[in-house]
Amino acid sequence: MGWSLFRRNKQAKPLVPGRDRASASSKRQVYSYYSARPASNNRPAANKQGRGDKGHAKQQRLPRPSVYALVLGVCTILVLFSLGKVLIVSPESKIVVANSGENATIDTTQLYQTEADNLLGSSVLNRFKPTIDTNGIAADLQKQFPELSSVIISIPILGNRPVIYVSPTPATFTLETPRGYYSMDAKGYILQKLPNQDTSLILIKDTTNRTPEPGAQYLATSITTFANTVNFELEQGGIGTVDYLDLPVSAPYELVAHLKGKSFYIRFNLRADATQQGGAVIATLKYLGGKTPSSYIDARTPERIYYR
Repeated sequence: MGWSLFRRNKQAKPLVPGRDRASASSKRQVYSYYSARPASNNRPAANKQGRGDKGHAKQQRLPRPSVYALVLGVCTILVLFSLGKVLIVSPESKIVVANSGENATIDTTQLYQTEADNLLGSSVLNRFKPTIDTNGIAADLQKQFPELSSVIISIPILGNRPVIYVSPTPATFTLETPRGYYSMDAKGYILQKLPNQDTSLILIKDTTNRTPEPGAQYLATSITTFANTVNFELEQGGIGTVDYLDLPVSAPYELVAHLKGKSFYIRFNLRADATQQGGAVIATLKYLGGKTPSSYIDARTPERIYYR
């Protein structure tokens, strides 16, 4: 009995599936879910080959380095071109003559552009929009061409060519010389050559052999101011309308006024006061009543008026 009990105690206990492992000496093999599932390393080769083909296909679709270089080069060129349009100023300007009427010609416009281009190229700072001296260039142009009443320089935001708007002084006189007719402003600067006399302007005759040049001063401003004052005084005083003003070659300080419909002329002294001489002429004619001189009135000495 005792032995049988000992034998029962030594009897091997049954294995619990999934928990107890069989001994190394056991010949029975216990199967479980994990042991039946194939390991990842034992996957079919076909699957690995298939996934490898997909990765290889993706690598073939990627752009080549040469394409990247081409795109980068194009982008760089576009950026440089845009910066050039925004920052750089062209040394070649465009002249726009504003309110010119008949005072602007191709010759004078070309002169303005040539001088403006020289000023633009005179400094490296004038080649860039942030540093260009537009006020200085405008002042230099007006100094070079006094017949211009205003100069405005415009720099386009996206363009490179500066646009210069110039306004010539309106014509006041028609200058008649042996070389033809010319329009002239109130300061004595020649504006342009005319095909015929402009009857809307005051006519001044000069018989000297000088050649008028557009943009250059032909008569001193004191002479043109004197002529303008005499014209105003005679018309406002009721004496008559000035037909033309003459600058005699033999008398360089004399101005002779010829009136429309009058047989006499009036002699003025350019070195004396124009308003005072005009007033003396008006007073003399009023003193004569309805009589008029047959030849001339000499107002060169306002204190003593001579007439014939």
